[in-house]
Amino acid sequence: MFQSKLIFLAAICLSLVQLNAQTFKAGLVAGFTASQINGDDSAGFNKPGLEGGLKSLVNLSEKTSLSLEILYSQRGAKDEARADGNVQNIYRTTYVAVPIIFSFKDWAAEDYYRLHFQGGLSYGRLINAELDNEVDNTDFVEAWRSNDLSFLVGATYFVNSKFGLTFRYNRSIIKLYRFDPNDDFNGRKSLLGFNLSLHGTYIF
Repeated sequence: MFQSKLIFLAAICLSLVQLNAQTFKAGLVAGFTASQINGDDSAGFNKPGLEGGLKSLVNLSEKTSLSLEILYSQRGAKDEARADGNVQNIYRTTYVAVPIIFSFKDWAAEDYYRLHFQGGLSYGRLINAELDNEVDNTDFVEAWRSNDLSFLVGATYFVNSKFGLTFRYNRSIIKLYRFDPNDDFNGRKSLLGFNLSLHGTYIF
């Protein structure tokens, strides 16, 4: 009798473990960013950077999931090289970003879906900001907002059930810079961040 109860309890525990393995997953994210800032008088995603961190997700249904990431993200902007001898402005910012992403899956292949279409919001906490232009820009850097809120859209193509490639577009909702009409950088009042990212994603 005791052995039967033990076997029954073990079977329940095993089922719960298998259910959790199917419902909750974790992974790694690593890749590159290309960024720009609207309002810095330059165009193009000229500032490269690195991005990577951890990912967790929960399957809401067979074809939908909700995920959360914690990423180290290098962003900013860079003017094109100038032939007239003027100084090239380079904005360097580093964030800890926490995206919350809803995914819809399509294109079934064996026991997984190849395409995951994504949309969501991302909170970013500034951990470093610099402006390279060979002048004293301490006040400008100190006026950079510590918090960023952005929306994102993207897609992941899974080569197999474990590894995928992600392309993502991220745009700030709030301005990056606390505008002060009395400072020397008052032309920067409309700064908004944009970045593209290309990640490799591995799901355990």
